[in-house]
Amino acid sequence: MLNNMYWPVYKNLEKEILELSFNVYFDDMQFEYLEDGKGGFVKTPPYSLKIGDLLMRCCTELRSLTLV
Repeated sequence: MLNNMYWPVYKNLEKEILELSFNVYFDDMQFEYLEDGKGGFVKTPPYSLKIGDLLMRCCTELRSLTLV
């Protein structure tokens, strides 16, 4: 059991991830396939600054735990 200062941080990240559906930006291009320059096609992924921020914070917290 995490009985330390990381538990509130984890709970906050969990709450923010649940709220994430309100922060994803949709674009018509996400539903189209684009050429990848290698003769293939790729679907464009959704875009969200919030996802990038959460990923960085999650990685930072995980790294902190491995240093303890």
